[in-house]
Amino acid sequence: MSLAGDVREGDVLNRSYKGKTVTSKNEADLDTVLETKKRMNGKSVIVSLRLSNPAVVAEFESEVDAILVNFGLQDQAIMDV
Repeated sequence: MSLAGDVREGDVLNRSYKGKTVTSKNEADLDTVLETKKRMNGKSVIVSLRLSNPAVVAEFESEVDAILVNFGLQDQAIMDV
């Protein structure tokens, strides 16, 4: 059954994520954030993300002190913050 509830010819009826897996292309980025947290020995860790789409940051949100998100600002504007 579709999560959206609409049945269309040739459409995938089960759009849920249950039982599905994915291979992440940015796992190295997560590893870098977590390793940086370890090496900082209690110092503040701030992550800056440049996004074109919304992101889920649950994997590292609790490990860092702040997350700055922008959708294409100039680097200088981010550094001024």
